[in-house]
Amino acid sequence: IAVAAAPGFAPAICPIKLDEAEVSIMMLPIRSITVHTVDRQGNVVPHASVRIQAHKNPELSFPGAQWDLLANDRALVGNTDDEGLLRVPVWDTFLSIQADHPAFGPSPGPKLHPIPGQVIDLALRRPARIEGRLSFHQRPAAAGFRIRARQKPPVGHVLEGSGWLDEQLAVTDAGGMFGLRGLNAGIWELRPELPKVTGSNGGTEPGSQWRSVQVMVDE
Repeated sequence: IAVAAAPGFAPAICPIKLDEAEVSIMMLPIRSITVHTVDRQGNVVPHASVRIQAHKNPELSFPGAQWDLLANDRALVGNTDDEGLLRVPVWDTFLSIQADHPAFGPSPGPKLHPIPGQVIDLALRRPARIEGRLSFHQRPAAAGFRIRARQKPPVGHVLEGSGWLDEQLAVTDAGGMFGLRGLNAGIWELRPELPKVTGSNGGTEPGSQWRSVQVMVDE
């Protein structure tokens, strides 16, 4: 894998063959958008840290545009100022943005194809939690069952397809109780799973899965 970096340009990355005598890598210039961090009521949230995650652009196939090969495709780009504003470097691909603040929590932002100069309002969400009980036929589940929680915005929601959607795993105790903390407000899909078991060939086999339940979690 070849990676190119230069001031004023986005990182370029592409696979190469060992027998290639010459590889031409195209680099794209860095532009910028402005991220405005606010809470869910639209009030300014100053001094929030902002991160971006790079995705590939399916319309670009030239050598250098394979950003999905980056070992670390997430980067901290800075903190917003007193007015909640930060200029964020972008280029011609799809990016997901995220913000974090001590009074809130790691809050996902939309996946977008940025237009240089545009302003994006990024809403921070306060952490929430879910306490639950897993039961089978009105009896509490034994200890060791897993509950997988995935943030699942509805179709058409601004967060649909974001690279920052969270996932957590909880394990039931002896009374079938489980807890999930530090969640972002929104819709979460909960699915119980049996623990993975060792198969006859010595490898691990996936645990059984049951129907999921969707829960709307408020701040």
